[in-house]
Amino acid sequence: MLLLTFKYFIAVVGATLLASQLSLDFPTSAGVIAMLSLLRTQKQTFYVAWKRILTAVIGVIICLIVFNVLGYHIASLGIFELIFIPIALMLKAKDGIVVNTVIAMHYLSYGVISPENIMNEMALLGIGIGFGIVLNLHMPDHEPYLKSAQEEIEETMKQFFLSISKELQEMKWVYGPDDIAFKALEQKIKKAKSKALRAQENFIFSDRQDYVSYFQMRLDQFYWMLYMQQHFEKIFVTQKEAMALSSFTYEMAHQFTPDNDASLLLLELKGMREDFLKKDIPKEMMIFENYASLFQFMNDLEIFLTLKVKYLEKDD
Repeated sequence: MLLLTFKYFIAVVGATLLASQLSLDFPTSAGVIAMLSLLRTQKQTFYVAWKRILTAVIGVIICLIVFNVLGYHIASLGIFELIFIPIALMLKAKDGIVVNTVIAMHYLSYGVISPENIMNEMALLGIGIGFGIVLNLHMPDHEPYLKSAQEEIEETMKQFFLSISKELQEMKWVYGPDDIAFKALEQKIKKAKSKALRAQENFIFSDRQDYVSYFQMRLDQFYWMLYMQQHFEKIFVTQKEAMALSSFTYEMAHQFTPDNDASLLLLELKGMREDFLKKDIPKEMMIFENYASLFQFMNDLEIFLTLKVKYLEKDD
């Protein structure tokens, strides 16, 4: 808030003073244009600046035709708007409408569109846009927050799977969907992804796509964790496969890092599942249901780990 207020102050005062020092007509318009050029991100700033320059050229041509044919009066300004606005909208340059309307009003005040007047308006536009671009070269750095969020998210996910590992051994399930920490995880990931998107747009000369991809991957994994919970509603009987899966889950939980390659874990899980399929199908209903739940959990883990592998493949 304080940074944005400071930027507005510098933009309005600085651009207006510079235009005054250059003896330009309507110097305060440079301050207004500078303020309008302070957008939320660097990419937006450069994109809108280009659109305003493009529409300014188009606006001058339309003004030359309309005012010279119909005269310099309010009705001509209305005709200008009727022609210019649809063109600006077609070019997806809505941000150029207000600025070019002000420029057209200046031409109306002049009563003539001379080369000197055109240069005056282009100078006002250049000063305003220039101040907006320079001031927006400095943006808040979200990277410390993003790194901290990574660590918190990974730690929460780690605790989730450590809890599963423990329940597989102790034959009980206490990590339910109403757990406060678990529900807070989704909000943490979504907030971090939103910050990452902002950082990506804020730094035009730096690629922050890796953070966006990372938090999207963790969000996909989170939703799969929700699905996993359905397979832990039953009490597990003590059995060899449950113990083996407990050890695997414990090992996986300790490998939550952004760059950890889950390929080896996938191979290990594939071997466990092949051994699991070689077993005779239990005849007792309770044991059969638990075997089925364990097998489904293996499938869930495979999808969970595959999401990480695909993320690393895209990142490469």
